[in-house]
Order: sequence, then structure tokens, then C-alpha cells
Amino acid sequence: QNATRRSPTDWHPGKTPASAPVTLGGASPAPAMRDEQLKMMSLLVFTFQNAAFVLLMRWSKVLDTHYNSTVAVFLTEVLKLPLSVLLLMYEKRSVSEACATLNREILGAPMDTLKISVPALLYTVQNNCLFIGLSHLDAAVAHVTYQTKILFTALFSIALLGKQLGLSQWAGLSSLVLGVISVQGILSKLLEKYAAEPARGSGMAGGGGGSPP
Repeated sequence: QNATRRSPTDWHPGKTPASAPVTLGGASPAPAMRDEQLKMMSLLVFTFQNAAFVLLMRWSKVLDTHYNSTVAVFLTEVLKLPLSVLLLMYEKRSVSEACATLNREILGAPMDTLKISVPALLYTVQNNCLFIGLSHLDAAVAHVTYQTKILFTALFSIALLGKQLGLSQWAGLSSLVLGVISVQGILSKLLEKYAAEPARGSGMAGGGGGSPP
């Protein structure tokens, strides 16, 4: 009863009480830095993969390999399946848990699987159209025009999902549109047209102002 109560902050050098509070202010920022590095690495890998995908497809068409585009799309999806299963097993740390997840998410939810099959079918059609487009277009033109999918995704997100875009996002979409216009040669054609109109008008004015012979 005569013992005095000591606060958790009353401690002596070299001795930390068990009830001392743990402060979060001195926590190491290492996990946050690792997350940022992982995000940047994923962005760089995705950018490289996206650019190399179109360039390699165009290169394969230039070489006159005469392969079937439908077979190429089919083999691409077939190779994705085992890789996706391996990543799922790595995430779940168990083969049985990965199989149970596949059974639950695919066979156990037939309506969700049916809904997912619609964009999967459209994705297959898109890849076949991409092969056809790269057979007739330059790699740079095809690749930049292909990125207009970002613009349409943003527009449909606003129209269907009611999503709001920030100023930086609108600026990025505007840059994308200008890039597509530039690579298609539309901007240069418009500039040449507007530059030719004043010259044509001055020529007509000069011809009409002369005295008749």
C-alpha cells in the first residue's frame, strides 16, 4: 500500500520498463520505401513489356513468317494459364489452397465466371485485331494509336461508373490525344492546309488587282 505508482515514462538509462509505450513516430520507413520501389519497378517492367509486345509483333510480321495470328493468340493465352497458376500457388503458399481458390472462384461462382467471359472474349478479339493492324501499319503508329484504349477507358469510367478525374489525369489524356494526332499526321496536314490558304488568297488578290491588257 505504501508503494508509489510510477508512470511508464519513469525509467533509468539502460533499463526499459515492460509497460513503456511504443511510439510509432520512430518507426522505420523501410517497408514504405520498399513498396514505392516495387511500384516503380512494376511500372517500368509493364512499360517495357507493353512496348516490346507491339514491336516484336510488328517485327514478326515484317519477317514474312506467315504464321496464323489466331494460333499465336491461342498459344499466348495457353502459356498465361500455367504461369498464373504458379503465381497463385506462390501467393497462397500451398498447392491445395490454390486449387481450392480456383474451385471457389471459378466453379463455385458460375455467374461471375460468365460475366468475366465477356471481357475475355473481347480481349481475344482485340489481340486478333492488333495482329491484323500491325500487318498494315508502322510499329510507332500502331503502338501510339493502340494507347487510345486509355482514353476510351477513362471516358467509359466517367459515363458508366461516375468516376471523377483530376486535373493531372485530364492533362495526361490530352497529351495522349495530341500524341495520337501527331503520329497519325493529322496535325501536320492541318497545319499545311492552314498555311496554304493565306498564300492562295494572296495569289488570288494579286491576280485580280491587275489592269486588263
